[in-house]
Amino acid sequence: MEETQVLEINLISAQGLKEPTGKLRRLQTYASVWVDSSSKLRTRIDRIGSENPIWNDKFVFQVSPEFLSSETSGVSIEIYAVGYLRDHLIGTVRFLVSNFLPTAAVKVPSLVALQIRRPSGKFHGVLNIAAMVMDASELPADFFKSVQEIRRSRKMRKSRSAVSSSENGSADDGESSKENSVCGSVNFSDDGTDSTASSPMPSPLRDWNAVRNLAGKNHVRSSSDGGGLMCCFLMKSSGMLPPRRKMTDG
Repeated sequence: MEETQVLEINLISAQGLKEPTGKLRRLQTYASVWVDSSSKLRTRIDRIGSENPIWNDKFVFQVSPEFLSSETSGVSIEIYAVGYLRDHLIGTVRFLVSNFLPTAAVKVPSLVALQIRRPSGKFHGVLNIAAMVMDASELPADFFKSVQEIRRSRKMRKSRSAVSSSENGSADDGESSKENSVCGSVNFSDDGTDSTASSPMPSPLRDWNAVRNLAGKNHVRSSSDGGGLMCCFLMKSSGMLPPRRKMTDG
């Protein structure tokens, strides 16, 4: 079986976002990113940048060489504005991997500025991202196991919290519900077997930072330094992701 590789995506910032119509609060935004729509990850919420947010959050996806070489393989990104009752889609970006990255592992990230497509279909604003391919062997040896344990622990805590809230008759405020709005099923593989963990992901940084601390990877900045790293391993048992439909978004 061919050795898998890791695709690192850094959602750096955006400029010139168009605010949703009829907004009643200062623009606060986050971005959702995925290579498989069933498993979406997201950045922290930028509360001060308004139309020009800065996230500087990193995400890593385990992918096959076939995925990297396919002309239709890409990373999808959606940018949302936090709302009182619901979050509003500001725009989307489709990053076609083959257009910007070599298939071999390269230690230098490619910096790309991509136009943001509004829900109306018009382009407005720019998303700045960095992308890089790494060897999976560069990750800590106990990486998969550590992530599984953290996911399981977080899921148990959330279950206990939900039961406690139900018994006390309390409810989360609107902002809290929005920060828990993105969830997904993430597949991890440690020794060749598949295991699945599904839970809300309000703060994806904490998962990876906990794994990084366990592994002693001090060279990666923590969330307190203004940047973070989140992982999402989406390999199927066959070692390949399903084929993607080609899209034309810039």
